[in-house]
Amino acid sequence: MFLGTQGRGKNNGRPKLKFGSDTLMHDGQKVVVQAHAVSKPDADTLEVTLGRGARLVPMSVYRALVKIVVSVLDEELLPDLTKTFEWVRYGLHSDQPLPKVEMATIDLPPDPSAQITVYTRRTPHPRLPHVIGEFRLGCYVLVFAVPFSTQDQWGLVGFFEDVNFQDTFRHYVAAAQWTEWDLSGTKPMALSPRLRFVKG
Repeated sequence: MFLGTQGRGKNNGRPKLKFGSDTLMHDGQKVVVQAHAVSKPDADTLEVTLGRGARLVPMSVYRALVKIVVSVLDEELLPDLTKTFEWVRYGLHSDQPLPKVEMATIDLPPDPSAQITVYTRRTPHPRLPHVIGEFRLGCYVLVFAVPFSTQDQWGLVGFFEDVNFQDTFRHYVAAAQWTEWDLSGTKPMALSPRLRFVKG
């Protein structure tokens, strides 16, 4: 499911993510975590370590994010993204460096639906990426550049720290502390998430 977490079937159409014997799901009102490894390091903090989840390929996650973006782009932009389509569909150009994906936790009310925002550059610029995607699910926000556009004059590695990007997208700079994710890996890995809840 790309554009929402509500579908059809079991659990009222809401997916239940499994991490070993632990689960994570949304019941329509709140996120429900069922886990075995829970600790309380201090009075205001609760830490939950989930078991091992399904194996995934980091680059496949990046390709899926980009696929969502290109599916909603204006047709006039598509001719510049031929290499992007080759990468998304067939994994071509995977030997080239990819920009990092930036992730932040934003203090917003939980929303069970995923949201996608797309920014496209309409005039030439030597440093700003041609297409930027923002994927939001609840309080989690991912910001990423769509790679391989012919409108980009550089490889976009480090785009988020570039002064031109930060001057243009000031709401990202002011919003939160960002974590850099390298999703260029091509080997499967298993997730074992750790969640930290702080009262405040």
